[in-house]
Amino acid sequence: MMFLGYDSTSAYKLYNSISKKIVLNKDFTVDESKGWWWETTIESDKIQPYRPQRTRQPPEKFGDYSSIPNFVMTEEEDMMHLALLAETKPMSFKQSKNLNGRQQWKKS
Repeated sequence: MMFLGYDSTSAYKLYNSISKKIVLNKDFTVDESKGWWWETTIESDKIQPYRPQRTRQPPEKFGDYSSIPNFVMTEEEDMMHLALLAETKPMSFKQSKNLNGRQQWKKS
């Protein structure tokens, strides 16, 4: 038997290599003259981890955005995107000094 650790029932957790079961025991003796053969390796079949393929769904909050690669927009869709990206606030000082509210820009 091989010592594995302690159980929550204050018993020792042992592995029986003959029956291939874990045994709980409160009383056992350790034979310290015997040791583990660390160089000995047992060849086992290598198991490839299984990763299931799933279809990925974008979050619903991104439902309005197109995420199709190589997506070709029509001229109308291109104009809509341009209209959505157009900024009405001044982006630089030169743009702001040409606006009607330039006095507010200088004050801030």
